[in-house]
Amino acid sequence: MGPQDDSLVVLARIGRPHGIRGEVCLDRVGQHLRKFVEKEVAICRAPVYQPVLPAATQVKTTRIVSLSPKTGPAARALFAGVESREVAQELTQSFIAAPLGTLREMAQKERGEGGVALEALWYFEMIGLRVVDAETLEPFARISAVDDWEKNTIVTLEPLPGENVLQSPLEIPLLYPHWGMADLYKREITLAEWRIFV
Repeated sequence: MGPQDDSLVVLARIGRPHGIRGEVCLDRVGQHLRKFVEKEVAICRAPVYQPVLPAATQVKTTRIVSLSPKTGPAARALFAGVESREVAQELTQSFIAAPLGTLREMAQKERGEGGVALEALWYFEMIGLRVVDAETLEPFARISAVDDWEKNTIVTLEPLPGENVLQSPLEIPLLYPHWGMADLYKREITLAEWRIFV
């Protein structure tokens, strides 16, 4: 199953407080975090990082006041209502997230129509895509997770219910050259030469 409509897409993880005025350090910063400055975001708690979190992980909403530095990857953030180190400490190990629907609209405006290479998609767009065998044109799996190991990103395929082509989850590199183009309208992507990973 893909993400639910009320799911939240992780924009960054909050680390330790920075200074005494409520600023926090950030890591796992996504490329679209800057688009949410002066906008409301969700603060979520989850035991581990996932690109998409259930709505139930949200603990509060707040507004991003500013990101530092002003250009390039954001390293620190300041939120509305967080004006001391003590309040910032309460946000440590939380995630900054935005509604899935909002991110889907942004991605569609940037990309337009047509097929898209898998590596051009945001991780949240990959999750839930049905995977179709390029030779038989039969769907056999669904992308259930994307794990970014910095030098290598792994895509996990879960067998479709009732299918016996794939017996257990399968991990394939994102940059494997036999991925086809993703059709976001049909929510599917073709894959060839995948049996070598079984």
